[in-house]
Amino acid sequence: MAWLSCRLLPLLTLAAICSAAELPPILDIDAGREQPRIQETGSLLAIDAPGTDNRAGTPPGMLAARLAENDKIFRWIPSPAASRITGGAALAAAALSPDESVLVIAETVGAPAGPNSTRLLYFNVLNGKLINAKLLEGRRLASLEFAGYDRLLAIEAPQPELNRPERLLLFDPADPADLLESAPAETPILSAVSDGTRTWYTCRGNPYFLRLENGTFQAAPQRQRTLVPDPRLVLTADRKHLHLFGAGRVEFYKLTLRGAELVSSVELPAAAVPEWGAAASADGSWLVLGAANRPAWLVGRNTVRQLADKCSALGCLLPNGEFLLGVPVNESLALYRLPEKSTPSATVSPRKIKPVNRNDNFRIFPLSGTRPRVLQIDHRGNLWQLEIRPRRWVKTALYTVE
Repeated sequence: MAWLSCRLLPLLTLAAICSAAELPPILDIDAGREQPRIQETGSLLAIDAPGTDNRAGTPPGMLAARLAENDKIFRWIPSPAASRITGGAALAAAALSPDESVLVIAETVGAPAGPNSTRLLYFNVLNGKLINAKLLEGRRLASLEFAGYDRLLAIEAPQPELNRPERLLLFDPADPADLLESAPAETPILSAVSDGTRTWYTCRGNPYFLRLENGTFQAAPQRQRTLVPDPRLVLTADRKHLHLFGAGRVEFYKLTLRGAELVSSVELPAAAVPEWGAAASADGSWLVLGAANRPAWLVGRNTVRQLADKCSALGCLLPNGEFLLGVPVNESLALYRLPEKSTPSATVSPRKIKPVNRNDNFRIFPLSGTRPRVLQIDHRGNLWQLEIRPRRWVKTALYTVE
């Protein structure tokens, strides 16, 4: 006991001295570090303007009517995209609502090196107005699409400096801050699609494609085996067919209440390494696959045909059954009658059509109606409608950035 008392006495004495001197507590070494900040790029002004009707010309049941904020005029200066030689905006993704009333554009806000936020811009396609905008602070979206009528599905890119892992987000565009997050992905997410009640996605290096129920979005995903390496997904417009494609193979699935049932599998030529795909028929039996500045291929019914030596990352099926394929020369659009023809019936460069000569493609979306039309967004954030006519195409400005 004497030995223990001799050992404890110096420690007790030191504690008493420290207490009397009231030494400051031990500081957190990270407390003094400057936290990463998101640099503001571009700007958005919401100017009070009583009497402004951003729902004008929009039936009450349309999504654009629900999302519009009246009594304000929105003025947008996009974030610059320095990587484009021709200039442009830092646009990350875009999605057109199923009722074709509102177009949502995701703009990256912040320096290229990060960290970043995402600004969501809502355009009323029916009256050509920017009707609202929302900011997702500290989240950088890499993709965007509608999951049903009034939900958005997005891939959130990782931002380690903000402790943000890569995962899927599901949210109401009217209130993006109130969102559902999937579990963090173990490897990079390649693609994600949703039919409104279920979400499918794929990850790099994973021999499965995964399924989440939108009602239990945060639960563990269900897995289904695939032979497609690093697969990407295509969901048909009727939401009844799901297709996987990658280097060497395409798999065609039919969606049922139980899940995805394999219908057929087609091998691709060694030269085909597709990075994007689009349905080329209403019944989902044909696909167009391609990669930027590489060949485009028509695939279906155990047939593979090359459509173009080089393509861009654009392609969509029109309501009349024709297909629009982006080609790099003058950033043009080639019109195909698939699957009968493998050569385009017409090729038009939207940037060479008046009223504006300097123009290029960022995204295109087909519009329903008796005449073939597409909604086009260029790299500067301008919105156009292209009406496809037999003799000439007509280009109309819907919204132009100041």
